[in-house]
Amino acid sequence: MAFVLRAVCDVLGEDRAGQAAARALDLVRSRFDGERWPDQFELLGGNAGIALGAARAGDLDLAVLALTPYLATAEATAGGVHWEVRAGTPARFHHLSHGTLGIVYALAAIGHAAGRRDLTDLALAGAADVVSRDEAGPDGFLVPHSDPQHKRLRPGFWDNNGRCCGTAGVLALACDRHAEEGDGLSFAGVLASDLAARATVDNDGARWSNYEHRASPRTLAPRTGWAMGNAGIIRELLRYARLCDQRDPSYAVAWPDHPPAARSVNVVHFAPSAGQNAPRSWGIAATAGGRPCAGRPGPGGAGRGGPR
Repeated sequence: MAFVLRAVCDVLGEDRAGQAAARALDLVRSRFDGERWPDQFELLGGNAGIALGAARAGDLDLAVLALTPYLATAEATAGGVHWEVRAGTPARFHHLSHGTLGIVYALAAIGHAAGRRDLTDLALAGAADVVSRDEAGPDGFLVPHSDPQHKRLRPGFWDNNGRCCGTAGVLALACDRHAEEGDGLSFAGVLASDLAARATVDNDGARWSNYEHRASPRTLAPRTGWAMGNAGIIRELLRYARLCDQRDPSYAVAWPDHPPAARSVNVVHFAPSAGQNAPRSWGIAATAGGRPCAGRPGPGGAGRGGPR
């Protein structure tokens, strides 16, 4: 909410929204217990996401405060580090929303912005753990969802349509791939067509239902919000339409967990500089336009908006 209020202030010049954003950030800071907020300890509902939102809302100190606990809670692995992302959950997740990559993105972005080398080094260690899990070999990149691996219960497309955890989120990634790599829009078209087919359309407009196997009935009532409702789905369908018309792929307001799409660097290679189990000793070598990068990622260098 603080991020949205700050965006309203910045984009529309509404000073009262900026004042409300500051009050919201103060409330968030007051509820920090010294390590975390809720049980979640990742990007979607925990410290990493709070850090990214706080920084985009203008409170870098709160962002650093939110990320500092990751230094003490990192678990060393053969490839780098990872984290327990929910108290008492034995699985370790590797993806963006609930896993290592989301934490890595926040550590890299905020560490770079704040000049905190300890945070950026930890980001590199987390990224190295994910890279070490690649199962596709030199011709691709494929990492399991989690360890132990998550098992899908139902075949086909994602059970949900939403931007947070469903087809619209995958559509955002497919459109990013086209904007960055020129991959074409064939997969994005399949996703957009699936969303169109699953919409309920009547005199009241268009809307989407989602599926939750733990609820009864399992088909949920349509929602209007960004994460699982119309706002997020429409946002991605409009972007897809702009790309089909060869127009600007950017958003009016980029969300903190989704870096703006840009033409990518050639390759990023992670390698230990001193010992496999030293979580703060990882280096990065990258090339952009044939020249080595400076050695640390910028705020938009370590993540992609995706469904999980």
